[in-house]
Amino acid sequence: YQRRVHGVLNNQKELLVRNRTNNQTQEKLMLMSLQGQVQFKDQAMGMSKDEFDMLLRMLPEALLEKVSKFDFEKLDANGDGTIDVPEFQALLTKIESMSVAA
Repeated sequence: YQRRVHGVLNNQKELLVRNRTNNQTQEKLMLMSLQGQVQFKDQAMGMSKDEFDMLLRMLPEALLEKVSKFDFEKLDANGDGTIDVPEFQALLTKIESMSVAA
């Protein structure tokens, strides 16, 4: 009986890890897709503050809670007024690490 219970618990743990990994992948893909949709609204490279705000309005609540912890000015590491690809990649990494810590 204990072996079966142990096996069931291990299966549950495995499923939780897979589910968390799938959620992280979906969040990352959603952010990348939305970033691609909004970053060229002003015909310029990088995501402006207005475009970032537009991206935030498009996010589901759970993901919005994670992304809104980072303000535009901090994400714009080089201070040029846009979030470029490396800066956006850094955001994805931060969000992923938040999910791992949860």
